[in-house]
Amino acid sequence: MLCPNCGTVLEDDVTECQYCGCQLAESHSLVHIVQERDTRGNARGDILNDLNRALSVIRQLEAIEEREIEFSQRREDIEQKRQEILDDDMPGALAVLSLLVIIVAGGFGSVDGIIGMIVAVIIAVIVLGLIYSAYSALTKDSRAAKANDYYSFQIGSLEKEEKAHNQKVKAFYNKTDVAMTLDFLPEKYRSSGTISCLIKLFSERRADTLKEAINLYEDESHKERMEEMQEAQLQEQESRMQCPNCGGRNCTLMTETTTKKDGYSAADGCCGLVLFGPLGLLCGACGSGEETKTKTYWVCQSCGKKFNA
Repeated sequence: MLCPNCGTVLEDDVTECQYCGCQLAESHSLVHIVQERDTRGNARGDILNDLNRALSVIRQLEAIEEREIEFSQRREDIEQKRQEILDDDMPGALAVLSLLVIIVAGGFGSVDGIIGMIVAVIIAVIVLGLIYSAYSALTKDSRAAKANDYYSFQIGSLEKEEKAHNQKVKAFYNKTDVAMTLDFLPEKYRSSGTISCLIKLFSERRADTLKEAINLYEDESHKERMEEMQEAQLQEQESRMQCPNCGGRNCTLMTETTTKKDGYSAADGCCGLVLFGPLGLLCGACGSGEETKTKTYWVCQSCGKKFNA
């Protein structure tokens, strides 16, 4: 059997993975179900038939779930569209007209200079704001009626489709004993992709029992995960910065922070004394304080070369 956590091949009688410490009580119960099924004398062809029936049922269950997700998404889209109709109180024509009015008002006002142009634009904006408020109030009822008509029609159509779908689902459950069809297969493997892989293992005669097929599937899945991890690591390594000295890609980004403190400047104080008298001594304190600089650069771990980021 395989450890469900790290995928290591283990003996059938162990209760804990010696590599990752995973408790195998649940996995043993699944294997026990498989063993009990296999010891009933079912031939390889019988198990293959069971898998094909399970695949048919699982695909129908997945189609039902996808259809319900689609209904939920359509309901959200209808509600969003309804809200957009309610909020559509600024048609495009009115927006373009408002922009033209502001431009024309600014042009006429510019005859009296900048102040006149500003005053004309402000007056135009105020007038257009009043027009917009009046238009929004006058069209509120019509927009609400339009939104309600759209919502009623779309929701009514959607509910008819949902009702027909629910009837098909009910007929499916009445005709199919889902629990009985899937009872032989552990719940972890009840997906169309997994069952298809198990069927392929039987068809290629790589497995004679369900236990062998599941162990082979887990082994191949573990190998695929390891290959994907290695591929991701290679891609990450290739994307790293290349050292201009040795061409290596084992570079690390480093950040260096330095702090510089500037105190009282005697030269500036003397100049201030000459120019401004005793108060000019304060000029020596100008520019004093603390300055922090941050520098980021790459360091090649192979040759030690540093270069700017």
